[in-house]
Amino acid sequence: MRKPSWEADFVAFYHARSRSLRRTAYAMCGDWALTDDLVQHTFTRLYTHWPRIKNDRPDGYARRTLVPDRPRHRRGSAPDAARAGRGGPEQPDVDAGYQQIADRVETVTRSHLPGIEPRTDDIYPSDWTRDTALPEQRWEDATEWHGLFTVAAAAGDQDLWVSAMYMPAGDRPSLASDRAYCDRQQSTRCEVDGTANAWTTIDEMLSSADGVNTYWLRVRAARDGGAYSNLVRIGLRTSSLQQARELWAVDAAQLRAIATDPDLAIPRPAAWPPPPHGD
Repeated sequence: MRKPSWEADFVAFYHARSRSLRRTAYAMCGDWALTDDLVQHTFTRLYTHWPRIKNDRPDGYARRTLVPDRPRHRRGSAPDAARAGRGGPEQPDVDAGYQQIADRVETVTRSHLPGIEPRTDDIYPSDWTRDTALPEQRWEDATEWHGLFTVAAAAGDQDLWVSAMYMPAGDRPSLASDRAYCDRQQSTRCEVDGTANAWTTIDEMLSSADGVNTYWLRVRAARDGGAYSNLVRIGLRTSSLQQARELWAVDAAQLRAIATDPDLAIPRPAAWPPPPHGD
């Protein structure tokens, strides 16, 4: 029987993301047997729907499938401790450098959101040539790291993204370009302050997918003349910008504190990828 033409892409995605999704599942439930069941279920669903979702951020579909709406157990919780006493399976070996960066993104984010307790959905390396994660064995080549969090609020779950990125030469922002961008915004908030070497931009934006509007409040902290940026944003699916302004669970000051925290920094890649546009 001939394999589907898209199966190679699915297999590549599996090899790139399975270990990361397994860590996320274990952090959620604290049970290795349940972890394996959750990950298997997730990839079974992904395989079934791959022709439809492969060009529409399969990472997000995998995360939504993997993370159920129920309380999470952290490592060291009662289920994990009980299993350790029975000689249960240990956590798979994870490169210490990879884990150190992922922990840094999570620690910095949580340190500026007291009382909010965002749920960590995923933290992964990538580079400027792709919209998906790098294979974990290539994490040292990452030009960017992304942390995906969910903030529970009375108005519904809100998406919190924390990204640290080296910018390719052809796509680097500048203080002048950000000021010009803000000058063109008539009905949305847009503010820039700083110097040509290091500045911060706060803005609001709308994205739409499948007829659903998501309003974002974003803060970008650029340094080294735009060669490096931290981008932090909170998104809410709602009907209007005014309503989003009233309901965003994280404000601009908190986003800015995360984006400008000196500990939110990633190492330079061991090997730079090619320019994204063939520059």
